[in-house]
Amino acid sequence: QCKNCPVYQYMAGCLTLTDWQFTDLSFSRQRAELLATRVGATLLCEDSMNQTT
Repeated sequence: QCKNCPVYQYMAGCLTLTDWQFTDLSFSRQRAELLATRVGATLLCEDSMNQTT
C-alpha cells in the first residue's frame, strides 16, 4: 500500500518513471544516496504519524 507522500511512493516503487526521469535519477543517484538516511527517517516519522491519525 502506498502513502500519499510522493517520496514514499517513489521509494516503494508505486510511481512509474519516464525515460528522462529515470536518466535524471541515475545521474543524481549519488546525491540521493547521501539523502537516503534523512529520507528514511522522514518516512518512518510520517509512518508513525499516519498510524496515530
